[in-house]
Amino acid sequence: MSGSLKRSKPRRKEETKGTSGWVHVKVKRIEVETDKAFLLWLEEPVGNLKNGWVPKSVVADADMYKEGDQAVEISIREWFVEKQKVGNIC
Repeated sequence: MSGSLKRSKPRRKEETKGTSGWVHVKVKRIEVETDKAFLLWLEEPVGNLKNGWVPKSVVADADMYKEGDQAVEISIREWFVEKQKVGNIC
């Protein structure tokens, strides 16, 4: 057989971690909501994520949450939690 092996494209880093790509975060309260972000008060820090602003673009089903929601668990993109330095505001 004289066929050649096809090389697949390298996977993005996010896909090679073996996880869903989401981190589930326990939120005490969504303090403020804007068109593009939430100001979150967390139960406890998760990775680099602390109390602070989180863009809606990295929140799963962001339209399900609103300002004033309490004791909710939201899913945030893993790369954002790991790499972004969200300022601690408390």
